[in-house]
Amino acid sequence: MVTPIDATFVLAGLLVLFAGAALSIYGVGGLGLLLGGSGGYLVAPTIGGIVGVSGLAATAVGVLVGAAIGVAVTYVLLSMAVAAIAFVVGTYAGLILADPLVGANNLLVTIPVALG
Repeated sequence: MVTPIDATFVLAGLLVLFAGAALSIYGVGGLGLLLGGSGGYLVAPTIGGIVGVSGLAATAVGVLVGAAIGVAVTYVLLSMAVAAIAFVVGTYAGLILADPLVGANNLLVTIPVALG
C-alpha cells in the first residue's frame, strides 16, 4: 500500500527532476553565451576592420554577435544530445515491448519491429 510519505517522496522527486532540467538548460545556455562572447571578443579586432567598424564599437558588436552564435550553437547541440538519448532509450523500450509480441529469437526481425 502506498503511504502518504511515499507519495510525498515521489512528488518531491518529480519537482526536483523538472526544476533541475530547467536549470540545466539555462546553465548550458549561459555557458554558450560566455564562450560565444569570448570568441567574439577575440575575433572582433580582426573582423571589425573588414566590416569598417573599429575601437570599442567593434568589440561590442563582436561580443554581441559571438554571444548570440554561442547560444544558438549550444541550443542546437543540446537538442541533438537529448534527441540521441531519446532515440537510444526509445529503441530499447521498443525492443523490450516488441520482443514478446514478435516471438522471434532473431534480432534481425525484432529490431525493425522495435524501431517502427
